[in-house]
Amino acid sequence: MKLFFKTSLKQVLALFLTVLMAVSIAGCSKSNPAGAGGDPAGSSSVDKDSEIVLGGYRNIAPGEKDGYYCSSILYVWEPLVKQDDQASPVPGLAERWEMSADGKEWTFQLRQGVQFHDGEKFNADAVVANFDRMKLGVKNSSFYPLDINSNYPGLKEYSKVDEYTFKLTFKNPSPTQIYNMVNFGSAMYSPKCFDGEGNFKGIAQGTGPFKIVENVKDQYVLLARNDNYYGEKAKAKSLRVKVIPDSCAGDVYFFVTAFH
Repeated sequence: MKLFFKTSLKQVLALFLTVLMAVSIAGCSKSNPAGAGGDPAGSSSVDKDSEIVLGGYRNIAPGEKDGYYCSSILYVWEPLVKQDDQASPVPGLAERWEMSADGKEWTFQLRQGVQFHDGEKFNADAVVANFDRMKLGVKNSSFYPLDINSNYPGLKEYSKVDEYTFKLTFKNPSPTQIYNMVNFGSAMYSPKCFDGEGNFKGIAQGTGPFKIVENVKDQYVLLARNDNYYGEKAKAKSLRVKVIPDSCAGDVYFFVTAFH
């Protein structure tokens, strides 16, 4: 089955979510991709007969030199704070939060029972490690710059309260800080992802419903379902997103192919 159409980026992202989380394909065969980093879960088995193939005009997984490694629409990494359709902050890896009366402190209760794709536990120590990385300096990205001063203006201190509680302290009242943290503003990765300069060393290890198996820059990224995901499991077992450049500015050419 093949679908091919031209649409706006916003429509593509909406369809992409639908494909990622709602398509169920059957089949059974194996492959052994040999991309950089291998399969984060230790098994490179991918069901080729049930592979969904998507194509877009630009690379949404630029790789190790990108501050985020890949776009949020691949559902590989997750933020502390998500955003709903009305642009309002909603729980992500942080289940809830509260601001102090003077507006200078934000305390976050973290989701329990979550693991990164490499098996590392998600907790306050992992959050601190991600902030330590941001503190090293701006990381360029083809999406948004990873910049602690931009996303956390006036940040005085970040600290672990207990294993699943994390606190931000600001120099001045920061009543709208939660809006700065949505999506790219609070992306979380396994602490083992980073080298001493805060760059990725190998494939990004997130907590999302899909994990990266292989990434060939400017060609494709291969994803596999994260069967250890804490939430609703993705129904698609394998996804390959190909880069298909197009000269039409403002439009995206997008196709979906399902092999049975």
